[in-house]
Amino acid sequence: MAKDRCEQKPGIAKALLAEKKIKIFRSIHSVPKTIKTIAQELNEEPSRLYHHIKKPETIGLIEAVKEGQAGNMTQKYYLAKQIDGSQFT
Repeated sequence: MAKDRCEQKPGIAKALLAEKKIKIFRSIHSVPKTIKTIAQELNEEPSRLYHHIKKPETIGLIEAVKEGQAGNMTQKYYLAKQIDGSQFT
């Protein structure tokens, strides 16, 4: 378990320091949103945000909290997770 956290530390730090990811975290800190909605808020193309969502999701900083249908596509709603100090020790 401690090894997993140690391996995640560089990823967590990088995610928290990247300007675009900071904007994404601010956008979804209290309200779940789709990538399309986040992209509209940030004046970005949705395709340019998938990597910026997926990396923090894989290390546990963002989670998909709900799925919905938009036509024939499934959209995930993402929410930033609360970070506690135990992730850095």
